[in-house]
Amino acid sequence: MTGGIGEVGTDAPIRLVVFDFDDTLYDWIGHFVPALEAMIGTAAPLLGIDADDLRLELKAVHKRYGNTEQPFALLETDSAHRLYGERTRDEQRQALAPAFTAFDRVRADTLRLYDDVVPAFERLRDDGVSLAGYSTAPSVNLAKRIKLLDIAGFFSRIYASPFTGKPFPGPRTSSENGLEIIEMDRPKPDPDAVERITLDFGVAHSEALFVGDSVASDIAPAIAGGARAALIRRAGGSEKDWLPDLLQVSHRLAERREDAVGLSDDALGRVPTLSSLDQLWDHFTFAPAVTAGS
Repeated sequence: MTGGIGEVGTDAPIRLVVFDFDDTLYDWIGHFVPALEAMIGTAAPLLGIDADDLRLELKAVHKRYGNTEQPFALLETDSAHRLYGERTRDEQRQALAPAFTAFDRVRADTLRLYDDVVPAFERLRDDGVSLAGYSTAPSVNLAKRIKLLDIAGFFSRIYASPFTGKPFPGPRTSSENGLEIIEMDRPKPDPDAVERITLDFGVAHSEALFVGDSVASDIAPAIAGGARAALIRRAGGSEKDWLPDLLQVSHRLAERREDAVGLSDDALGRVPTLSSLDQLWDHFTFAPAVTAGS
């Protein structure tokens, strides 16, 4: 798929920037795994099992859903079913509330934006560029992170994966701070998202820039959809510190994404690799988004 509204060429100024979230705007593994470990450490004695056994039970739930961030996976472990299987979902959540509170506390303490994020957002906003967010995370998980980071006001729209699984225990939080998160029927890495998002904003495909840390999930779909792309590689991440713990509960055998899926060497060679978001201005020109009637 190429082209789009107006069929603007690849030297067109960028009027819409679509940002990935995890490991693009903040260190995902560096906040998620410590929070998960706090939850496990609190939940294991409540469930009467060893922490390592609980990790194995969580891994089984994550593999069933294909999602290491499956919301309230703790309620679907074998041990939780054994103790609380006759209760409602909300009653189960209340029984394990100390564990969820431990997760929330550590997440709030460790989730931080990279230093270059807010300055880049502010500069793009001053340039009149529209900002969108697009994540593989389930909407309910992403909504909480956006609230904690206080960045909802920068985005016109945010797109995420839908919540799947058993009924959500308690009120849904897919809308935070007045910003509705749009659940995509065909989420990342489907390249048709380029068509959906550019139509929502009324820009040509080539006037949209997708920024992310994964070639497979962010860059290849953007290029396949006819948009532009920038790959960001963050230095000094916490993956080496927390990856072994993540693999104990992950639905994947390894938390490594293929970096050349569906993308030729020539196409990848035209994608700039950034170490900081302020380098966007070294590779692209930006222009105000065109509003209706202008």
